[in-house]
Amino acid sequence: MEAGDRIIVRDRVDLREDYRVVVIGEVQRPGSYPITRDRTKLSEILRAAGGITEFAALGSAQLHRSSIAPGQLLLERLESYRGGVSAEDSLYYNLETELRLQKEVVNVNFEALIEAHDSTQDVILKDADVIEVPSIRRTVYVFGQVVSTGHIPFISGASVEYYLNRAGGVTDRARKGSIKIVKAKTRQWLAPDETTIEEGDYIWVPKTTEYPFGYYLSVFGQTAAIVGVAISAILLVNQLTK
Repeated sequence: MEAGDRIIVRDRVDLREDYRVVVIGEVQRPGSYPITRDRTKLSEILRAAGGITEFAALGSAQLHRSSIAPGQLLLERLESYRGGVSAEDSLYYNLETELRLQKEVVNVNFEALIEAHDSTQDVILKDADVIEVPSIRRTVYVFGQVVSTGHIPFISGASVEYYLNRAGGVTDRARKGSIKIVKAKTRQWLAPDETTIEEGDYIWVPKTTEYPFGYYLSVFGQTAAIVGVAISAILLVNQLTK
């Protein structure tokens, strides 16, 4: 050794080409990136992708993961039909299972990770993970029973009535009591008093259900029959108690 020499001990990086993740959306360099199994963290890949762009909607960013191999999908679907639950519960469970098979979401707060440097959000990535950073929409989409469906510029704190008025108001067939806010990230259907409207959300105005005249005759007939039975029972009880 001589004066001025340097000794460099490099970190051993176990990169395998068959362990990769994909980054799409508002990053500087979207694409596929190799990872080290059970070591590479989300922040490392975001840095490798050049970081997010100024158009990134961090509040809607997601990390998708598929924990089931493609060959196991059919078996998982078949097993989902097992059980002795009610038809309604079974339908709901099967729907949720299908959504899970298509796209599992790892709960990550990208805003906390990137803006607040919250290390608890810096999850370890798995093979075939997909990091999606969507674009800022800056609009709220209003559709259904409104005069003019379409995108309305987002105004922070604006009410449902504001967006409905910007859409020309509701039609005569609108079911006003059933208006829903569909959240951009979770796709939850919430009542207007259950959430605050955020950019990218949807406002759905359903249509009043119209029944044919025969439907009302049927309902009237059934109601009359029930009332008749009740009156007969009352009269019978009165006769027996005399």
